[in-house]
Amino acid sequence: MKVFVIWVQVILCTWDQSFHAKILSLQNALEQKKVSIKVLSLGGHHGECIQMEIKNISTENLTLEIEAGRRLNSINDLEQDILIVKEQRVDIGPGETRETKVKGYCCQADKLSPSERSRYDVNKIAEMPL
Repeated sequence: MKVFVIWVQVILCTWDQSFHAKILSLQNALEQKKVSIKVLSLGGHHGECIQMEIKNISTENLTLEIEAGRRLNSINDLEQDILIVKEQRVDIGPGETRETKVKGYCCQADKLSPSERSRYDVNKIAEMPL
């Protein structure tokens, strides 16, 4: 009976772990080619002014950490780049596409405010000290 109980515990522990999402920074998920991302402006230059469309192209559940300090480069050189200022997590299943609003602020006062639906590159974490 004792052996049976141990086997049941092992099976339950293994089964439970298969449902937990793997936590990755957005940077690591991009480098490992687990996600594809489309970044658009919602118009404006502060607050929840960015929308990310994230597609999980892996076969595992992911929890992504969108890092504070990430700089989003505007495709249009006349418009401001946006700096993400608040860390955010997004849960996304295999093959799933998720849209999420991201909080950020302009970081180029000499350029125009981004238009609605302007495109951005994900770029990288801004250099220290920020």
